[in-house]
Amino acid sequence: MRALRDFLLAPPGATALEGAPGAGRESAGRFRAVAGRSRVATDVPAAAAVLCPAEDARAAGVALAALLARRARAACGLACIWTAPEPHRHPEASAPPSRAARRLAATLTPRGIDARACGRVVAVALESDPAAALAAAGRAVAAADAAPVVVVLGGPRPAAFDELLGGQDRLLVLTRPGADPAMSALAVAGLPPDGPPAVACTVGLGPAARAIAAAGLAVPAALRRALYATVEAAG
Repeated sequence: MRALRDFLLAPPGATALEGAPGAGRESAGRFRAVAGRSRVATDVPAAAAVLCPAEDARAAGVALAALLARRARAACGLACIWTAPEPHRHPEASAPPSRAARRLAATLTPRGIDARACGRVVAVALESDPAAALAAAGRAVAAADAAPVVVVLGGPRPAAFDELLGGQDRLLVLTRPGADPAMSALAVAGLPPDGPPAVACTVGLGPAARAIAAAGLAVPAALRRALYATVEAAG
C-alpha cells in the first residue's frame, strides 16, 4: 500500500519537488482557459488530467489525447507528461505523425519544449522539477490553439501541481489490479472540492500493450474503457 500511495502523493518532506509557492498559478490559468472552450462549444472535455504509475503515464496520456481530439474533431491533441522520480523520455518507436501533429511539434520545439509527434498527438516530456514542468506545460498549452490538452502525472505528486489539476474538465485516476480502493480517494486529496469530475479505474497494462499505446499505434481494451468513462463523466 505504501508503494501505491507514493505514486499518488509526494511523501512529506519532499521539499525539492514542491517548487515555489504559486508556481503553478500561471499555467493553471492557461489550462482553465483551454477547459473553458469545451463548456461553451461542446460537451467534449478540452482539458483533462491523469494520475497513474510512472510506467503507464505515456500510454494513458497519448491515448486520452487522441480520443479527445477525435471526439472534438480537432486536428491533433496535446499530452504533457510528467513522471517521477525519473523524468519522462520519449520512446524510440512511434506511430507516423499526422500533418497537424508535426506542425504543432515544430512550433513547440523552438520554445524549449521537448515535444514529439506520434500519430494524432504531440507528446511533451516535462522536466522532473515541478516549476520547470509547469512553465513548459504552460508554454505548450499557449501554443496548442484548439488542441485538447491532457496533463499526466506519473509518480509522487508534488503539491505544486494541485492548482493545475483543479482547473481540468476531467480527472482520471488509474490504479493497478489489487490496489486498495481507498487509494483513489487519496489521489485527489488536496484538490478543491469543486474540482473536476474524477473517475477511478483499475487497469493492468503489460509491457507490450503499454508500448503499443505509448507509441500511438493502438489502445488496449481495458485502457479504452477507462478513457471513455473519463470523457463521459458528468460535470
